[in-house]
Order: sequence, then structure tokens, then C-alpha cells
Amino acid sequence: MLTEKEAAALTRLEQERERRINEKIESGAAVRVLLPIVAGARESVDADRARNRKLEELRRNGETREVYFDEVVIITGVPRPGASPTAIPRPTRASRPRSRDDAAQQNSRICFDAGAAASAGAQLQQALAAAGAP
Repeated sequence: MLTEKEAAALTRLEQERERRINEKIESGAAVRVLLPIVAGARESVDADRARNRKLEELRRNGETREVYFDEVVIITGVPRPGASPTAIPRPTRASRPRSRDDAAQQNSRICFDAGAAASAGAQLQQALAAAGAP
């Protein structure tokens, strides 16, 4: 736990860092990039990997300036098959439905949390608006 004095010093340092970043961006020496990270569960978020992939993509496309990422993490609550050991297993030929009735039965087990999806969509829209995206 930080003391009041330490918290105030940390806030000043963060503000100074942000000011310097904004100066670099305004001068054209750096660029700020929105980095949406979508994951099924909080444990599966790999921000370092996402940053490295995006940076490689930017470098391949000729971007040479310093890059600052605005990260937006969206947790869908729906694990992707095979994404982690605790995720639902990838379907195998034996587990595929053999008829429409089998498919309907499998699909009835799929859950969709409309509230979570709407919230994630709203968060992404806010981040895009804050980043100045069209």
C-alpha cells in the first residue's frame, strides 16, 4: 500500500511520462496504436505476445517510429478450443455430430452472455473513440 506522498509522486511521474509520450507523437517521432486483445479468460491474456505480433506487423509495413500501445483487453468468457489446457477440447472426427438432431443437441449446450458481449462492444467503441479512430 502506498502512502499519500508516494501516491502523489507516482501520479506526477505518470503524468510526466504521458506528457513526454504526447510530445513525441505530436512531433512525429512516435506513433500511438490501439491494440485490442480479445481472450476467453483472464488467465489466457498474453499482452506481450500481442504487442510483439503487432510490432512485427508494423515493422513489416515500414513503420520505423517508436510505437506506444493503447491496450484494450476484452474478456469474452468463452474459451477458445485448444487455446489453453483448461479450455474446451478441439472437436475430433468422433465428436462431430452425425445428424441434425445431434448438432442441435450440441448447440443447445453453447451459452452466449449477451450482457458481456454488449459490455465488451461498448468498451471497444469507447477505446476506439478515445484513440480517435473513425
